[in-house]
Amino acid sequence: MTDNKPESPTPMSPTPVIHVQSENAGFKSGIILNEMNYDVWSQIMEMHIAGCEKFEYIMGKTPQPTETDASYAKWYAEKQKVKGWLLTSMSPEIMKRYLRIRTTREIWNALAKAFYDGSNEAQIFALNQ
Repeated sequence: MTDNKPESPTPMSPTPVIHVQSENAGFKSGIILNEMNYDVWSQIMEMHIAGCEKFEYIMGKTPQPTETDASYAKWYAEKQKVKGWLLTSMSPEIMKRYLRIRTTREIWNALAKAFYDGSNEAQIFALNQ
């Protein structure tokens, strides 16, 4: 006689593992902005964001469509993605200061104004060589 009960997994059965990753999870800059490392942080972030083909968001080159435009939802999602990349690569103390800024361009400019000291490190390095 055949038992029609479903088989229960044995302790030795491999359990399937399902990984769910957001697109943001794959974005690792490897550096967290603090009070002392803006020059390095900004260069690394610029490279990563450009590599993800989202550089136009920090440069302010993506005009906001009207909310009734079919492209608005995609534009908003992309803007939020880049904003998330910027904010999650900051120390919590710095992040709190910039969290409420509306656009990625405004965040990028505010950070430059707050942290950039005006020195051109590449030029200084070249002169020292």
